[in-house]
Amino acid sequence: MLLNSRTYLGNDKLRKAGVKLEYSIEQLQEYSKCSEDPEYFIRNYVYIITNAQSKKFNLYDCQKELINHYNENRFSILMAARQSGKTDTTWAYILWYILFNPYKRCAILANKENRAKDTLTRLKKAYEKLPDWLQQGVITWNKKTIELENESSVIIAATTESGITGDTISLLYLDEFALVPNNIAEGFWASAWPTISSGTESKVIISSTPRGYNLFWKFWEEAKQGISNFKQFWIKWDDVPWRTKVWLDEQEKVLGKVKFSSEILCNFEGSTHTLIDSSYINLQPKRKPILEDEHLRIYEEPIENHSYVSIVDTARGVE
Repeated sequence: MLLNSRTYLGNDKLRKAGVKLEYSIEQLQEYSKCSEDPEYFIRNYVYIITNAQSKKFNLYDCQKELINHYNENRFSILMAARQSGKTDTTWAYILWYILFNPYKRCAILANKENRAKDTLTRLKKAYEKLPDWLQQGVITWNKKTIELENESSVIIAATTESGITGDTISLLYLDEFALVPNNIAEGFWASAWPTISSGTESKVIISSTPRGYNLFWKFWEEAKQGISNFKQFWIKWDDVPWRTKVWLDEQEKVLGKVKFSSEILCNFEGSTHTLIDSSYINLQPKRKPILEDEHLRIYEEPIENHSYVSIVDTARGVE
């Protein structure tokens, strides 16, 4: 516990900026280990709230692999079965990122601002549990922003077309991206990408459970085919150690066939109750088009003397 004169606005769990510390040899050794290895830092010093209790983050093997994946890749796209710990793992990595990397500005965006706020709240609670010798002094600490004396910071917002326009972002985290309406997601990405791609070290993390054939699906498929900068990571339902076939069957009963398929099995479902069952559609191999622009994808050259049928689906049917 810090002395009151050294605390940030009287919060004895936070150190204000400018306070000098003396480190023991053991603390310096631990600080060095933490700065070099995010998994070590998270496993030993990060606490999460589970069942209304705060406990040390006991990482699953898939979460350890995910942390290393984030650290080794600039552009990560994560697909995960629901309640598999993807958000907790990601904010824990962001916590490490801002503590041990100066001058980094991170943005946490979600389909709804309240979800982004909740993610930042979890990060802040974990920060307050850190020993003072692992903390940075605090400059700003509120519901939407934290700023540290190493000049690294985290901001939050909803994913909108103008969510981070004009900001210089070192790490962008888009949570539940598949739940963002496609017109908003496309507008946001068009405005955000120039900001991200202008740097040489900036990172992007996109995570979601699937929800139909949308921009998240497009990014996932492009990463799968190796035609984008994104690298895939998939947390399947049975990557969580305690989940069994009994749990799986119970989820299908509770959620119903369609939600179970997308939220637990991570299948990209189109319209529900289609003429051809979506589970069969998803088994069909996907191919890279031989020619593509913003309006058209061509998979084969036309063959002379063949008959072709054109099918037009107006989709929303609003124009």
